[in-house]
Amino acid sequence: MNPAHFREFSHPHLESILDNYSGSGGYDIPERFSLQQNMIREQLDMMIENKLYEGQQGDRMSKDNEDSKKDRSDTKTDTAGTSRSSDEKKNTTNKQTTDEQMLSRTHRQTDTRGNNMCGDKKLLDSTYRPMVPPTRDPRSFLDVVVTPGGMLSKHAAAAPYYVFYTTIKDSKNTHEQKYSITLLEILDSSLGELKCSLQINFMVDAGWLLAHYYFAGYSAKKLTILYGEESDDLKNVSRKKQNVETHHVKMSTPFGKHHTKMMLLCYEDGSLRVVVSTANLYLDDWQNRTQGLWLSPRCPPLPAESPSLSGESPTGFKRSLLDYLQHYRLPQLAYYVHRVQRCDFTNINVFLVCSVPGTHYSPSFGFPRVGALLRAHCELPPHEARSWPLIAQASSLGSYGKEPASWLTGDFLHHFTKIKDQPQTLTPPPELKLIYPSLENVKSSHDGLLGGGCLPYSATVHTKQPWLNNFLYQWRARHSARDRAMPHIKSYLRVSPDCSRASYYLLTSGNVSKAAWGSRNKDGGVRIMSYEAGVLLLPRFMINSPSFPLSPSSPQQLLVPYDLPPHKYTPDMSPWLLYICCAVVAAARAEDSFYAPQTFKQVGYHNKGPFTPAEDVLPQGSSQGSQWKTQPYDDYGREQAGQEDWRVPYGNNKERQATILHHKQSLSSEGAFRFEYASDTGLEAGEVISPDGSRVGAYQYKDPAGQLVKLKYRAGKEGFQILEGSHVPKSPEPVAPPTQGSYYQEPYQQHYQQEQTPDWRQVPQIPQAPQVPQAPVPPPQYYNQNWKTDGRSDGHYNELEEQSRGPHSFGTGYAFAFKG
Repeated sequence: MNPAHFREFSHPHLESILDNYSGSGGYDIPERFSLQQNMIREQLDMMIENKLYEGQQGDRMSKDNEDSKKDRSDTKTDTAGTSRSSDEKKNTTNKQTTDEQMLSRTHRQTDTRGNNMCGDKKLLDSTYRPMVPPTRDPRSFLDVVVTPGGMLSKHAAAAPYYVFYTTIKDSKNTHEQKYSITLLEILDSSLGELKCSLQINFMVDAGWLLAHYYFAGYSAKKLTILYGEESDDLKNVSRKKQNVETHHVKMSTPFGKHHTKMMLLCYEDGSLRVVVSTANLYLDDWQNRTQGLWLSPRCPPLPAESPSLSGESPTGFKRSLLDYLQHYRLPQLAYYVHRVQRCDFTNINVFLVCSVPGTHYSPSFGFPRVGALLRAHCELPPHEARSWPLIAQASSLGSYGKEPASWLTGDFLHHFTKIKDQPQTLTPPPELKLIYPSLENVKSSHDGLLGGGCLPYSATVHTKQPWLNNFLYQWRARHSARDRAMPHIKSYLRVSPDCSRASYYLLTSGNVSKAAWGSRNKDGGVRIMSYEAGVLLLPRFMINSPSFPLSPSSPQQLLVPYDLPPHKYTPDMSPWLLYICCAVVAAARAEDSFYAPQTFKQVGYHNKGPFTPAEDVLPQGSSQGSQWKTQPYDDYGREQAGQEDWRVPYGNNKERQATILHHKQSLSSEGAFRFEYASDTGLEAGEVISPDGSRVGAYQYKDPAGQLVKLKYRAGKEGFQILEGSHVPKSPEPVAPPTQGSYYQEPYQQHYQQEQTPDWRQVPQIPQAPQVPQAPVPPPQYYNQNWKTDGRSDGHYNELEEQSRGPHSFGTGYAFAFKG
């Protein structure tokens, strides 16, 4: 337990116990805390030991001590009449301390009510931390910087939806859009002065995030981070930054992820805002990727006499948020839960849709939650329901089974297309359209093939569900200037046949997967494996209409980032698959010319932020900012000695990225998947994946010395086997056996020379009997430089086919010849 945390924040449940504590004996802990008694006792002992709270008992004790000390001081006289007694000085000091503690407690209580404000003058206390103006220009670190102070007006213009999309670095048109936003704008002081904030996310780059707080002036403010992807930087940041508290959320299953992206921004006047986002907190997700977020209206503090559960929104947002936060069961969240309880959410007009790990039997999380809300509020005429398709747009796709009805067009589509007053008769489900980028979409992106770093759909999974191609649609977003910004956003939209109206819009962190939305167990429960969070927009609660207008001519247009109607895959298209980006990343990493996206953890060391978190801000009250430092790491991620001055991150150097010269891929009707590609750096690769998951492939690249390295391999149930490799050590050439004549002639010549030149110091040697000669050992047989096949199309290289068709082509025999 960190004493600074209890000194800085109020804990009403602990303070009420201390108010009734007599000073000896046990604590009177309420029954509702029976499961946490041990932890609460430790916290109470720590608070008393460190004198972190002076409650009613403390006030009485302080007053008694003050009176007694005053009496004692009155009995003492100063002969000179000019100095005080030591007891009187102590009395004065104790009184000042008590006043400060009472002032601190009063501010903690009234800070959440907003009553101790007089114009711009705040009642400051020991918990208040002033803003620290940055000493550096944010343009030296951030690619897109908007003039501060204008976020409040931009937010007001976004009513009633309050939906924004991240600004794209390489798409200049997005820089001026009224619905484009940056992380620094979310922290803009025009929305209010932060007191503290909670960041809940999956992947967090500590240095990058703290840089934004630094530029916003909040480097000394309290910051709590809950994260899912392990990071040494986040584990150690609290050692150097006392105002930053982190916690790694561990999952019970490797298939689940702490995938939520949410912010709680608590302000000095007692109000707060909630942000629900689709973006991780690191560089790549806020540059050239399409992200979406919802920024809530200001939730003012409740009056002092109001119950904690008052101030609920028409959508039940407050209760849903408390249920989600309390599911973590973390003491780090107690303060934020209290802040939520003491705020008024009546201005919130969206539904909070979350997922938490576990098996659930009530419609509180996952797809049952979506279905229950749509069944109660989605106003779509039953006779038109089947003609309104569901557009599900995601950055990754899951494993759905051998046929669509197993989950995708079963539980998932059934719940996401429910409507109010739905008839009980069985009817065919409406059409499902999955927007997921194709290979061609990624190739044309701002970052080239590296733009697919946020699209982790597995090639192995896709080979098991070739039927999915029938549901796939391309990523097209020309109207929003995001056509070349690959989507990390996840959204679900129910549209009319002409795409002019929408019955709902769901913006969420959840992809189209069982882990995110749940799968039905045999006992009827829904098993969810991941943490997710999103907001559901329904037209009746926002514009008092049964549907949203999607036309640009409408003043109440609901803006979605992609083009409508969506464009279906052509027959020669295939979805972007994970193996392509992994291969490009690995090859570029070997060339020491690549900044890898943090999405691919196996590349390593790319998430080292440009700041060491402890050195971006001097102690409070200092007039100068310290020099920012980079974390110096070599090509293999090892920390180097010494540090270099701050510089712009090395991730934006596109001049050194490889150019793709050739790429092909195909999926057969039997489920066999094939691909090959080549770049101008000498990198070339190809592979065939059989329906059973086994694969045969080859690749080549240039090592740091400029030598060409070639390798052919096979992988399957027997493991990974190298069939041939130019870098693999070879056995020495066999030595020819001696001839029949020389076998006997050599010992005779040696004996004859010894007889002609005797030496008295040499002991005569007894000649050995000649050995029987062995048959010559035939030289070992090596594989030919090309693979040979038995005539079947197994994906191996076929020399005859190569001669007839040339390299890098597809056919019955798969070619892997690399000739420049």
